[in-house]
Amino acid sequence: MDEADQKVEIKRVTSGRANIDGNGVFSTKAVKEGQVISEVAGRETHARTIYSIQIGKNVHLEPGIVGRNLNHSCNPNGYLKLLNGRLLLLAKKDIPKGEHITFDYATTESNTVTRAKCLCGEQNCRGRIEGFNKMTEKWKRENKRFVLGQLL
Repeated sequence: MDEADQKVEIKRVTSGRANIDGNGVFSTKAVKEGQVISEVAGRETHARTIYSIQIGKNVHLEPGIVGRNLNHSCNPNGYLKLLNGRLLLLAKKDIPKGEHITFDYATTESNTVTRAKCLCGEQNCRGRIEGFNKMTEKWKRENKRFVLGQLL
């Protein structure tokens, strides 16, 4: 997948559905549930950072521009999946053109670097951004298909 295939753009986020300040990833065309939105490329590292994505027990991906600008939501419309050594961003549900694309950080991180206040504004907002290890057993069961395998 090359840059031309990506269905995303990076924009400044000042308000909106996710109510997040900073940059965000937005769809440039409508995306159907289960469809690949973009590849999230980067370099592997053993260091966790606020941008890194855990792709193995002690392995993280320090992502390029798409991954660095993906925001968290407690009710995300996207999720990440490792497939044949590639980290892919997929649609968790149908996403209309122009929508802010988000994923739940707890689906990729055993523990987050910091316990940040969540700004997603969703009805099911947990109030804090935390990793998989802090999630309830009920949450883990309900989100199992969206969690990267190394966390299960």
